[in-house]
Amino acid sequence: MLLKLILGESGRFPEPAQLFVQALPQCGWNLLTRYLQSHPKLNLPNPDATARIFTGTLIRYVMTQKMLQCDRIAIALPPWLPKL
Repeated sequence: MLLKLILGESGRFPEPAQLFVQALPQCGWNLLTRYLQSHPKLNLPNPDATARIFTGTLIRYVMTQKMLQCDRIAIALPPWLPKL
């Protein structure tokens, strides 16, 4: 619910949106980037970009499934994908 409010009001109130990005997604990107960098066997050319792509995919999934209520629509998901 808070994310809906922040997204909806970010045009009129950019400061809370900026604080939100600094507090949550940026911390997550930094943590995941450090994790990916600590595993050289993954042979990633750009761990920061990989972290952002990975988290962006997860954020998009949550937004479409929960915020847009697509979880109420029967969408064929792979059986190995857990429901949130």
